[in-house]
Amino acid sequence: MTTASIELGNIGAQIAELRKLWNELAAQGKHAEAVGVENEIAALERSSARYEIQQKAERTENARLRAVEAADSTLGQIERHKAARVELESVVAEVEAAAKAVDAAMERLRPAFMKCVASWPSWEKFKDPAQQEAYDDALGADKYPRFEALGLRLRLPVVTAILAHRGNRGVADILQAADARF
Repeated sequence: MTTASIELGNIGAQIAELRKLWNELAAQGKHAEAVGVENEIAALERSSARYEIQQKAERTENARLRAVEAADSTLGQIERHKAARVELESVVAEVEAAAKAVDAAMERLRPAFMKCVASWPSWEKFKDPAQQEAYDDALGADKYPRFEALGLRLRLPVVTAILAHRGNRGVADILQAADARF
């Protein structure tokens, strides 16, 4: 409770007591004393009006202080958001750069694969065992292993699955949340 509230309560009680006293004095015919009590009541009522104005001013000031505190809180939120936004912009730029790198690598993938296919050795097969043995001996330690698809059947689907999952699910979730929020 504020000082004005306490004083208003005290003044109200004093006025009530003085009104009782005034009624008693008026009933007893003590008009001169009743006029003095009446003057005290008027002074207390003026004082009460001043305290009401003070109480209203205190409420207004308290409301203003709450508004300033709310603004300070909002400013803190804005600063935290700015920092988070800078981090997000950095990550988005990183994802964009990675997407460009993946796009460039995917563009080079088919020509590299075609070059690999075109350069594959013919692996001569001779019907004569002696000829085949001479061929194999001539290759010696440089005999290249048979093409095992370089594990492409395992490796490339994993890459495309990761890209599809992150692109469809991860980015879609972010975009939906961003559309709803901002």
